[in-house]
Amino acid sequence: MTGLPQMTVVEAKMVWRDPAGLLIPLGLPLLILLMHGMGGQGELVPEFGGLSGFDAVAVPIALTMILAIVGMVNLPSFLAGYRKHGVLRRLSVTPAKPAALLLAQVLVNLGLATVGLVVALAVARLAFDLSAPRELGWAALALVLGAAAMYAVGMLIAALAPSVNAAIAIGLVAFLGTMAAGGGFLPAEHLPGWLATAGEFTPYGAALQALRDAWIGEAPQVLHLAALAGVTVLAVSAAARLFRWE
Repeated sequence: MTGLPQMTVVEAKMVWRDPAGLLIPLGLPLLILLMHGMGGQGELVPEFGGLSGFDAVAVPIALTMILAIVGMVNLPSFLAGYRKHGVLRRLSVTPAKPAALLLAQVLVNLGLATVGLVVALAVARLAFDLSAPRELGWAALALVLGAAAMYAVGMLIAALAPSVNAAIAIGLVAFLGTMAAGGGFLPAEHLPGWLATAGEFTPYGAALQALRDAWIGEAPQVLHLAALAGVTVLAVSAAARLFRWE
């Protein structure tokens, strides 16, 4: 991992210079959060342990969305761009390792996601009196495992996508598909049974359900945590084996 700090700084500068890569993952979830907050979801709901729909549903959806967009769309698009323009080919004849490049991108995008999470939580708290998750430790674990799984999927896309457009297209399909199946558009209980079951094994669905459980004061299901860990291990292993410099 020689040169990882310098590589991470360079990657951070590249991300900072891409307005779309900053605005979309930060602005879109925040917009959805504001729409839910101003849509009259402040009424307390017994099914949510006495929390409002905004606290128990809208906020977990927005937080999970931030992780998903950054991990599945932003991360692979940068590396695919490097591959298309020959940057990876030139790096391949240097001591740089694929793992170092992937790790640098993960660290930078993790920082971006952290900023997005902090901003979303601050707005929700100041504007809509957001309640803290009742199981704070479980909520933190759900966010960490969710980020790991979604970033692992993004690394796999980055390892294979031949172009920026291909990476963005694959990433968007993965993001929107897992969001739809995982209850990001409609609650899982309103989806067909087979789709809701499948959605529980997707990174978005498993992270969202684990985060919702923690917010209302319940321990996340082992199934959801295991799904996130399994996706992370499988996707990272595949990305490391299939990574192409050109």
